[in-house]
Amino acid sequence: PAHQIWLPPLQFPPALGTVLEDAAISVGRLRVPIGVVDRPFDQKRTPLFVELDGAAGNVAVVGSPQSGKTTTLRTLVTALAATHSPSQVQFYCLDFGGGALTSLRCLPHTGSVAGRAEPELVARMIEHLESLVRRRERFFADHGIESMAHYRQCKERHADVFLVIDGWATMRRQFETLEAPITALTVQGLSFGIHVMVSASRWADIRSAMKDAIGTRIELRLGDT
Repeated sequence: PAHQIWLPPLQFPPALGTVLEDAAISVGRLRVPIGVVDRPFDQKRTPLFVELDGAAGNVAVVGSPQSGKTTTLRTLVTALAATHSPSQVQFYCLDFGGGALTSLRCLPHTGSVAGRAEPELVARMIEHLESLVRRRERFFADHGIESMAHYRQCKERHADVFLVIDGWATMRRQFETLEAPITALTVQGLSFGIHVMVSASRWADIRSAMKDAIGTRIELRLGDT
C-alpha cells in the first residue's frame, strides 16, 4: 500500500483527560496542556502547552463571539486543577459571559465566582487580591525571598492565585473603577504569584498598559480578519 501522507483528519476535540494522559507533565511546574497542535509537515500531533510559572503567567484569550473563549478559559483552569492541589493553585472567577464559569464553583481550588449581578462580591474579590499582593510583598522582604521561583521552594509557601475574567469589555463598561486595580494586578502580581486571565472579543479592548504585561496570548477566530 502507498504511504499515507496525512494523518487522519481532526474531527472531534479530544477530551481533556486524554490530552493530560498523552502529555508529559512536569511536577511542580505551572505547565499544562490544553489542546493538540497538528503538524502536517512532520506527520505528527503534539500537545499545546501553556507555561504560567514565568514571565508568561498572565493570559489573554481573544476571539469573536462563539469562537471558544470561555471554553479555553475553563479548559485551562480545569487542567491546572487536575494537575495541582488547592495548596498550589487557587482561582477567583469573574463571569461576565454566559455563566459558564459557574461550573468551576465545585472545584476545591475555587475561592469564589461572581457575576455582573454581584457588584459587591466583585469589588471584594479585587480588594482581597490587592491585599494579598501587599501581604506577600512584606513576607518576601521579611524572609529574604528573591523571586517566585524561590518562594515556590519554601515550606511555608502559599498557592499561586489566578484571577479569571470572562468578558473583559463588559468588566470595563460596568466596573470602570476596577479597571485600574486589575491592570495593576496584571503588571505587579506575577512577582508575587498573582496571575490574571482574561477573555476579549478584540485586542483593542485590552489597553496597552495591561497588554504589555500579558505573556501568553491565545488567539481564536477573529471577526476582523
